Amino acid sequence: MKKALLFAFLFLSAISFSSEAGVKKEKLDSNSAAENRDALPILNRWNGDYPIAQLDRFQEGHAQLHGGYIGNEVAFASFWKDFKPGTAVPRVNFDENLVVFVRGDGSYSQMLIAKVILKQNIAEVVASGNRSRSTPEDSFAMALAVIPRAGVKFIRVGNEQIAVE
Repeated sequence: MKKALLFAFLFLSAISFSSEAGVKKEKLDSNSAAENRDALPILNRWNGDYPIAQLDRFQEGHAQLHGGYIGNEVAFASFWKDFKPGTAVPRVNFDENLVVFVRGDGSYSQMLIAKVILKQNIAEVVASGNRSRSTPEDSFAMALAVIPRAGVKFIRVGNEQIAVE
């Protein structure tokens, strides 16, 4: 009798837990769906190390401590020459797109822009990284992504927000 009661209790508990888990999952799925609806398409992306000595070449008001954007061909070509020396500069239609970027803090060996979410004209850059080793002392890890420019008035990386010109 005790075994039957214990079995019934465990069975009902499992059903109750499954139902609660289903409700929580449904809520998470709806949040995820809303976030996916607001996600901008990433048209291209790159990652690598950027030399600290060349940092001032692309600051020009479009970069903050942890990230920013590049909005024209000339700035992008100058940046690319230091980012991927000896390689051709990728084509980006800057009339329709922007290149957003995030910088590592010295503890990331690889970074990737996972998604960019547009809400109320603010493009929030979400990046992930691998903290398996530190970057060389003379450079830091960077990740870049090409996103559509339409509707983007600000870029947000972490707590930093930059106006898009």
